[in-house]
This record gives sequence, structure tokens and C-alpha cells, in this order.
Amino acid sequence: GPFPRTLPPDLEMLDITSNNLVGGFDSGLCGATNLTTLFANNNIYLGGSVDVLLTCRSNLKRLSVQNCGLNGTLPTEIGVNSLLSSLVLSDNKISSTLPTELGQLSTSLHFLDLAFNRLGGTLPSELGTLSELSVLYLQHNDFSGIIPSSLNDLESLTSLALAGNDKLRGSVPCSVLTQVPTSGVGCQLDCSCCVDYTETCLTTTTTTPTKEQEQARIYRMEQQHNASSSSSSSFSSSGFGIRRTQ
Repeated sequence: GPFPRTLPPDLEMLDITSNNLVGGFDSGLCGATNLTTLFANNNIYLGGSVDVLLTCRSNLKRLSVQNCGLNGTLPTEIGVNSLLSSLVLSDNKISSTLPTELGQLSTSLHFLDLAFNRLGGTLPSELGTLSELSVLYLQHNDFSGIIPSSLNDLESLTSLALAGNDKLRGSVPCSVLTQVPTSGVGCQLDCSCCVDYTETCLTTTTTTPTKEQEQARIYRMEQQHNASSSSSSSFSSSGFGIRRTQ
């Protein structure tokens, strides 16, 4: 059925993972001012535009809507979600560029997963202002141009994935490569700044992780990131089942 038009005003956590929702999200979601956590993964018929989730000022800290057929563009208003710590919108049909306003989340955003979408354009230099970011998954989109040198400023980064963006060029900063696993970055990149990474790229063309292996790793990271999260007022229909089905 459809997503509810109104939610209880004191609701803090909503988990509607793996149901049969249709019709997209309703703008009434903006009225749930106490909502801090929304999990709606694997509602494959849900559809609708992603901007409804991100255009209203809210108290959301954790938002995960994977594999739901979301379309549309990432809104410039994304920066008003100043408390957002984890944003997971992978395995959808989002087709915009990355808004520079992501940089307004510099002190809150720890986990960003936009993998397996239709995002394009260049990577904004504002990504480098996300000082608390530990996980950045942008693989299997259509990004192009040069990797911004500002990624060198991501001192908290522990996991990076850029593979599957065949038009993306440039160097991944050496300071980042010393902190993160290299297998997910993508061997099409010029990694000459870091000899060890170059050798890894040259020897892994036949052993690149499968999509299923990569998704399993991302799933584990998301579980670890949210493991300590709890809420005193919540609604759960099927547990925390964040899982990709493609």
C-alpha cells in the first residue's frame, strides 16, 4: 500500500524495510519533527522522487532507502538536514549531479552511500569539507572528470569506493590510500602517486570483487555504523533488513 500521509508526532524511529509500499513518499513526512531514523530499504515498487526525503528541515540522523526505485534529483536543500549522520540511497534511479550543498553537512555526515545509481557530472570539491566522513561509496554511477584534490582533506575516511565510473580520471590522494582498502577504488584511475596502489591495480583486473561481494561488504559497514543506534519510540515492520537484491 501507500506510505502513510501522516505519522505520529512523537515517532522517533521508523523501520518499514522489505514491504510492498507503492506511490513514493508523502510530503507529510516533514511533519514528523521528532523522527531521527528512517529505514525503508527493499520496497522495490515504492518509486517516487528522492527530493521529498531531503527538502524539509528535519531531525533525521539516519536515512536509509536502498533498492526502492527512487528517481529524480538530489536537491540543493539537502544541506538543511544539519543532523544527518548516515545517508544511504544506493540501488535506485537517482540521476542528478552531487549538489555542492553536501558540504553543509561537514560536521555531521559520517556515512554516505550513493552507489548503483545514475548520478553523473563531476565530483564537487565540497566533498573534501566533510571532515567527519568515514565511508564514501559512489561506485557504479556515471561520474566524469577529475577526482578533486580536496579528498586529500578527508582525514576520517576509512572506506572509499569509486569503481564503475569509467569516465572518472585523476589520482586518489596518497594520504587517503594509506587509510582505506584499495580494491573498491577502481583500476581505471591514475594511481602513480602511490607505487603500492599502482601494483595492486595492475594485478587485480581478474580478481575484482563481484557486485554481490561488494554489496555484502557495504552491508556489514552499514550495520556496524548503526549498531549503537537505539530509540525509545519506534515502529518496526520487519527488523533492520538492509539488503540489496540486484
